[in-house]
Amino acid sequence: MNDKPRVSVVIAAYEAGSVVGTALQSVLDQTMEDFEVLVIDDGSTKDPVPSDLSSDPRVRLEWKPENGGHPSVTNWGLDRARGEWMTWVDADDQIAPRFLEVMLDAGEAAGADIVVAPTAYVRDGHQVGVSPWDPPEGPISGDEALRRAIHGEFPLSQHILYRRPVTRADEGLVYADYLFAREELSRAGTVAFTDEPYYRYVIHSDSVTGSLRESIFDLPALVDMVQPVLVRTFGEPEASELRTVHERHVVTHLLHAAAREKTDSPLRRRVRAWCRSRMSVAGVRALLAEGHRSEAASWSLALVSMPLHQAAYGAYDRVKDLRRR
Repeated sequence: MNDKPRVSVVIAAYEAGSVVGTALQSVLDQTMEDFEVLVIDDGSTKDPVPSDLSSDPRVRLEWKPENGGHPSVTNWGLDRARGEWMTWVDADDQIAPRFLEVMLDAGEAAGADIVVAPTAYVRDGHQVGVSPWDPPEGPISGDEALRRAIHGEFPLSQHILYRRPVTRADEGLVYADYLFAREELSRAGTVAFTDEPYYRYVIHSDSVTGSLRESIFDLPALVDMVQPVLVRTFGEPEASELRTVHERHVVTHLLHAAAREKTDSPLRRRVRAWCRSRMSVAGVRALLAEGHRSEAASWSLALVSMPLHQAAYGAYDRVKDLRRR
């Protein structure tokens, strides 16, 4: 086993010992071989990672003594990874065989600190969508990448490639990866991009994005947490202008999360009310001016009628699913 692999892949597993093998195999099936895999069990008690999960020498199994959430696994991995580059894979997700090769080649060719790629969304074994993706034609500075990410041109998560990341994840946040990615981007000298959605994010009822939870309200709070990064990076007045853009995209995220929730509940009503209080015709115009037509249409429908928006979103989602099948 190489003591200094080119890439460290961290797989976070909580009560996922019976399913993590598929995620691990997708990593071991990579077209490049110079990597290590840290499978970190986050204090599972009912379905822990088995000690005989893999005999591959590139695989290291770790068991945390107690559950601390995904941010604690992030930090656990940062403290133990030996690779120059890092990425994270969830226990129920998969990566395509060329994920590491293509991402690493793009990063090293550009002398980049981060490599960004789109994410494929999978439900019931079928790809049902791809994350928003409107990247620049070539590598750009970290500052410009952060600006474009706030404008919603491409996704940011821990499922991309980072060169020697140093940001500590906030262990009190469900969406700590959101803040982690933007903090790392603000530190990056150069950011590269690849166009293939080699990361396959599985949506199901247990996913953070798969059902509506009280923690959805952590996302608006993250706008405040990201703001110091924007002020430090861009100064005023641009930081405040970017905050307004950021808030609009967060409203859209919550609006769509409520639309995916088919059952009426007090939480869904609260999320809808929160979104409705922050949407306006002026906001629709701003989204159109920024080129976000689908978001503008979504806001327009919700301003007219939340049930109408729910029905339209559901129909659109079903059509996408049928096309993928």
